[in-house]
Amino acid sequence: MSKHKQDIELAVACTQNNEKAWSKLIATYRRDCIIIARKFNVSYYFDDVFSEFIFKLLGMPGQVKSALERYDGSTSLRTYLSVIFSRIVLSYHRKRKTRGFIIFSDKFEELYKPKGAELIENERNEELTDAIAILPANEKNLIQLYYYQKLKLRQIAEIFQCSESKISRQFKKIHAKLKNLLQEN
Repeated sequence: MSKHKQDIELAVACTQNNEKAWSKLIATYRRDCIIIARKFNVSYYFDDVFSEFIFKLLGMPGQVKSALERYDGSTSLRTYLSVIFSRIVLSYHRKRKTRGFIIFSDKFEELYKPKGAELIENERNEELTDAIAILPANEKNLIQLYYYQKLKLRQIAEIFQCSESKISRQFKKIHAKLKNLLQEN
C-alpha cells in the first residue's frame, strides 16, 4: 500500500473537499477518461458521462461511501478511476441503446404520442436525445440527476446548494427549451 501513498493522499484530500486536490485529480485523469470514451464510442456524450463519474466520486446523498472514500491503495488511483469510468460508460451506453431518454413530463407526452408505429417512436426518442445533447452541461446534469439518478428536487437543490424552487424553475426552462427544439424538427 505504501507504493500508492500519494494516490491515497490525493483521494483523501478530495474527500475533504480540497479544491487544489480536485483540480489535480481532474487535470490528471480527465485525459484518461476522454480516451476511454473514444474507445467505447461515446465521446459525443462525454460531458454527460464525465458528470456522472464526478458525482460517483463525490458520492450522492444517502450513499454510504463515495468511490474515492472506498479507494484503499491496493492498485494505482489511475487504474481504479479508469475502471469506475469504464463501468459508467458501459452502463450509460447500455441505457442509451435499450431505453433511449425518458419522457420528462405530461407536457412531453402530448408531443411524443406515437401513432402506433414503432418507427415513429424510435424517431421521437432520437429527436429527444439530440435535443438534450444540444443543452448546456449544467442542464444535462440536472436531467441526469433527476431522470436517471432518480433524485428528488430537494436532493438536487442540496447538491447545488440552492433552493428547491430554483431547481424547479430551471426544469421548467429546460422543458420549454426541449419542447421548442422538438417542435422545430
